[in-house]
Amino acid sequence: MTVKSKLLGILEQQKGETLSGEKLAEELHCTRAAIWKAVKSLREEGYTIEAGQNKGYMLVKDSHRLSMEAIQPFLVSPEVYLKVYQETDSTNRAAKEAAVTGTGREADSRKRTERQKLLFSGGSRTLSQCYP
Repeated sequence: MTVKSKLLGILEQQKGETLSGEKLAEELHCTRAAIWKAVKSLREEGYTIEAGQNKGYMLVKDSHRLSMEAIQPFLVSPEVYLKVYQETDSTNRAAKEAAVTGTGREADSRKRTERQKLLFSGGSRTLSQCYP
């Protein structure tokens, strides 16, 4: 997992709370500069992260950007295949392609019968499921 992904997970879990860059760096075992770069990258992806000198970073409470890091804590089965598309021309086409190519299937034949879920997000926040 990247620093950016781990940071997003922490910010999602504590949405609306200001978190110290120094404490985030300690928790993620990286530098404050790495935290700053990850925040910059997340902002470029459209996340609204507020920052203040001597205050820290905060993912705004009304952030509605869909991400794997925001969804995974709510999954009953965390090993389920999950992919979030920020933009797609057709959720049906993407789900069919994943079903045909076997994306998300486990190598273990005993697990192949388990439901595989694909999540899509677009402007309309559409969620689709595909069951091979």
